[in-house]
Amino acid sequence: MALISSVMGVGAALVAPVVEVADLSLARWGAEHVLGTSLDVVVASGGPAAAARAGAAVLEEIARLDRILSRWRPDSELALLNRRSHLRVSADLFAVVAKAEAWRRRTSGAFSSRLGGVPLEPGAAQSAAVRAAETAWVGMDAATGQIWRPEPVAFDLDGVAKGYILDRALWAARRAAPESTGFMLDLGGDIRIWSAAHRRQAWRLGVTDPTQAFDNAPPLQTIALRNGALAFSGRRARDGESAHILDPHCGRPAAGVLGVAAIAPIGADADALATALAAMAPEDGLGLLAQSKGFDGLLVASDGRLLTSVNWSGQSVQAQSVGSAWPKDFALTATIEIPPQAGGAYERPYVAVWITDSQKKVVKTLLILGREGRWRESNYIYWRRVERMDLASVAQIARTTRAPGRYEVVWDGRDDHGRPAPLGSYTLNVEASREHGGHSFVALPLLLGSAPANFQAEKAQELGVTRARFGPAR
Repeated sequence: MALISSVMGVGAALVAPVVEVADLSLARWGAEHVLGTSLDVVVASGGPAAAARAGAAVLEEIARLDRILSRWRPDSELALLNRRSHLRVSADLFAVVAKAEAWRRRTSGAFSSRLGGVPLEPGAAQSAAVRAAETAWVGMDAATGQIWRPEPVAFDLDGVAKGYILDRALWAARRAAPESTGFMLDLGGDIRIWSAAHRRQAWRLGVTDPTQAFDNAPPLQTIALRNGALAFSGRRARDGESAHILDPHCGRPAAGVLGVAAIAPIGADADALATALAAMAPEDGLGLLAQSKGFDGLLVASDGRLLTSVNWSGQSVQAQSVGSAWPKDFALTATIEIPPQAGGAYERPYVAVWITDSQKKVVKTLLILGREGRWRESNYIYWRRVERMDLASVAQIARTTRAPGRYEVVWDGRDDHGRPAPLGSYTLNVEASREHGGHSFVALPLLLGSAPANFQAEKAQELGVTRARFGPAR
């Protein structure tokens, strides 16, 4: 589950992590379609050249480990292990399986990588399959790198592999850009951070509220981190998709928590810890954290309770002190549709959503999907009016592109500077462009008064129906 966004220095963003680049000592490099998500590499000191070298090294390391650890590739080394009863494996695969088995023992089975062959549907047959996989003997010989896998077991290492990949990718970045004093790697919402001992400024991260459905909802808390890893899990997954987190004790979908943020010294442990906490009852998760020195976590329970470990140092985000000029509790909720496209290779569109007043002056930027600046320029209307004149602010709110689907953003009646906007005439602007695709722009007129109102614009090539509702916030 994507619960986090990342910001360097001051400020915070949400869901898809975003780094503020107003600090000129930072340089940023990013890529889409990396392990099915987006990659951000942020480098302190060294400049764009160091960021480019680090980014290339990170991509190379991720590609290497994907060939070893992916359960989605039939040609991966993991796939070969799952077809054999006995195999001498690479050091990387052995390390990840060993880490997964250690966390299985540590959590009394709440975390398990053995259920790759278990069907998702609950029932008696599944329970028997779960029991068979969980009680089977798995042999491991560290001296020779051999693993013995009994037939009931099919390893699914997704709950720990991404964190391990981030650990190795960080080392690749440090080797490629040794002059840099800090790195932040963000792979689809999981974070790995390193700072040199003499660098005093921490990386500040914003944890979003999983009970909020809006793609531009404010963060729930912020937390500062100099070194370590953060991983996130829960029932609400990235890009609006449902997460399939099973309780290994019964094989049924876990239902105790909405979302989890976990901190550990290394990514592999943070990844496993987040997965375990998402599968456990909230109170059991707190017990695990209390027994785990050096690990911390935040849990949002299914009933909305916010639970944290004793040493969790997150800070609640202060609400805006300036009131709105709109009727009490009113907000504008916009629904943006990204339609599926027929044909060849599909590239996710870059999308910009913003509000202008009756003089066509930009009042509020609500959403930017797509982090690579060279492609964001293809949304040339927004680029000419806003982005090229305020690169730092736009970079702070830009987040990963999204798969086809329906997404909601909310406007609370304040402009980009936090000042209340009066009632009156506005325009909701939505622009979308896609590599190997088209360009679409929708301008939906809005008349905001003292009564609720609904607005709608027709479909465009890269956009479905755009809707807006003005009235009491949900």
